Amino acid sequence: MRPPTGPEELAPIDPLALLEHARGRINAPNADETDYRRAVSDAFYALYHALTLAAMPHMTASDDPFEPYRRLRGIRHRHVRAAANATLANGDEQARMVAEVMLWLYRWREDADYDHLTQFARVDVETLIDIADGAVAMAAEPAFGASDLPRRLAAMLAAP
Repeated sequence: MRPPTGPEELAPIDPLALLEHARGRINAPNADETDYRRAVSDAFYALYHALTLAAMPHMTASDDPFEPYRRLRGIRHRHVRAAANATLANGDEQARMVAEVMLWLYRWREDADYDHLTQFARVDVETLIDIADGAVAMAAEPAFGASDLPRRLAAMLAAP
């Protein structure tokens, strides 16, 4: 593995590419349970990465062009869950909607990745992907970047 040569090489995973990948998995001619499980995970990670992108402008400024991307990689599932839970309790309407979808997708992803007894139907996975797509679109709106959820997420990274 070679080190990155510029900040663009450290850019986070594209949420829309993950959603496209999820749809490709479930629409494959011989899609099976494994494809459905991976598509659920892809849908979760699409929103996860959309939220990290929304949080990036609120992170501490640095002269190092790589620093924002390094900080993004520091966002963990626990950070996103905590920020989403705090936003549900006290946040603006759009941020609460996205937070609710994030927590919902998180539970589905856990089942997809760890609960071998859970079975997924294609129609249910397709619905999850569509819901994730809507939340990703909301998170990409410029006004969402000023909302409670991305600010909380960035603040968690700044805390000791």
